[in-house]
Amino acid sequence: MIRSIRNAIAALVAAMFLLVPLALAQITVGTVTGRVVDQSGSVVVGAQVALTSDTQGTRTVAVLTNTTGDYVIPNLAPDTYTLEV
Repeated sequence: MIRSIRNAIAALVAAMFLLVPLALAQITVGTVTGRVVDQSGSVVVGAQVALTSDTQGTRTVAVLTNTTGDYVIPNLAPDTYTLEV
């Protein structure tokens, strides 16, 4: 009897360890990356870039473009956004 209870507990613990990665895989976020250039095609260093959610109306913290004009805005919830530079 005790042996079957131990086996059941061991199986339950093993199942929990197997299911935790599946639960974590359900976190859905995205990243927006890009490069800001002017009309002549030259990169724009230090430009402020932000996104505004079209459905929620919330705005991300503005990020600055780096020395190659690139920006990264991570950890975004799935949504439709408007980009502002």
